[in-house]
Amino acid sequence: MPPIHDLLRRQDLALERLSDNEARRTLVVLNDARRALAEQFLGIDDTATPYSAQQARVMLAQVDTAARTLSRRLGEQIEAVATPVGRLALAHVMAAIRANERVMVDAGNRIEFGAMARILQPDGLLLHRHSLERYGRQIVDRIARDIGQGLASGKSIPQITETVCGTAGTLARNSGSAELIVRMEINRAYNDKSQAALEEAAKMLDEPGTPDPLGRQIVELRDKRNHPFSRAADGITSTLDKPFRVPVEAVDAAAAALGVRRLSGILWPQEGAFYVGFNYPAHFNERGRICAFRQSWIG
Repeated sequence: MPPIHDLLRRQDLALERLSDNEARRTLVVLNDARRALAEQFLGIDDTATPYSAQQARVMLAQVDTAARTLSRRLGEQIEAVATPVGRLALAHVMAAIRANERVMVDAGNRIEFGAMARILQPDGLLLHRHSLERYGRQIVDRIARDIGQGLASGKSIPQITETVCGTAGTLARNSGSAELIVRMEINRAYNDKSQAALEEAAKMLDEPGTPDPLGRQIVELRDKRNHPFSRAADGITSTLDKPFRVPVEAVDAAAAALGVRRLSGILWPQEGAFYVGFNYPAHFNERGRICAFRQSWIG
């Protein structure tokens, strides 16, 4: 395997490890929320049966508070990892450039300084806030339905608690949505920061009008978990200021090769014969990324 391919593979795995670690932390947060809500439910007076409007009001208030707390804690988790993700993206961009550029002189330090200044800037309107708020509302709605059905059918508070907070209950069954949000936000942050690092590198390395400008390439970790889009997008290049264009025909062919009958989860819009997007993530459970690229690097 050529050295640059080995480098890219190591980078792929480093990003995946970071994402996996944060996914595990998400499950810890969710389990904490399940236990806390179960404790609150079990503290409710269970003598007023069958159905009690007061019981319902108390439980729904507890659910609303728990959902808000859960969304806040997941948001804090995402924000806390943003800077480490940015540093990882910058390190990966610089390693790829150094592996290919013959002359770096002192440009490396200047690129890192400029890129880090951008990476450390707050994101402002983080996309995860909307996603987590929606997730919280969905949780409240689903648990409210469970509570209503449980009380109306004469279930005890412990029985409803198991339905909602048990290891196979409503909260546990919806853990995948929270994990997806965290993974997608890590991917988004990594690729946004990679784009910033590439733009800073281009300022230092390229003269205006250079015929072979620094660009970017889609790099995918190829394994059995790939979405068909990833197989089709791997290796596609673009300039820093233009979107990527992935042929729909190539995605369909990859789906057929992988035995996928129904494509879903693609986030980039289809424009004619192409899926078009400026940066990753491009689909749900995205693991792909952008990497530095220059045409002369491939000979």
